[in-house]
Amino acid sequence: MSAPFISQIDQKKLSLLTKINRMMVPWEGPFYVTGTLQLVAINQKILITNTESPLATGYYFCNVYALSKEVDLPAGALARVDANLMTKNGYSNWTTKEIGIKFAQGTGPTSNKFGMTTYSVLPMTNIVGQSVSAPALPAGDLTGVQFAYSYVL
Repeated sequence: MSAPFISQIDQKKLSLLTKINRMMVPWEGPFYVTGTLQLVAINQKILITNTESPLATGYYFCNVYALSKEVDLPAGALARVDANLMTKNGYSNWTTKEIGIKFAQGTGPTSNKFGMTTYSVLPMTNIVGQSVSAPALPAGDLTGVQFAYSYVL
């Protein structure tokens, strides 16, 4: 039997240090920006289980939507997503169905950009081509959802 990598006490210490760090670091924000929703893949064969949808477990052909937004940051700023402040979160990776926000920051000689993306999967037909009626996964329609982010200089 192996010991866990991080003990319960270590996890509590790490949590406390994270809270202290957030109090001491002067984060600007949170800021909210509305993402743009667009269709990125049509008729993707995806396994859906009855624990994530009212549909029976099986393969469905789905349309995949991406909600994304890119913002300009002040020079030298470092950003983070405040996913816990968002009204809905999609998938950070729709093929693995990991819930969250995919983000990246890019800096250049004259810019500092922060991009955020989350995905939803809308079942259209079952494996034999019959239309299905189900909400987008994992959290329904992402139209109008705002990303929450903060940054530190």
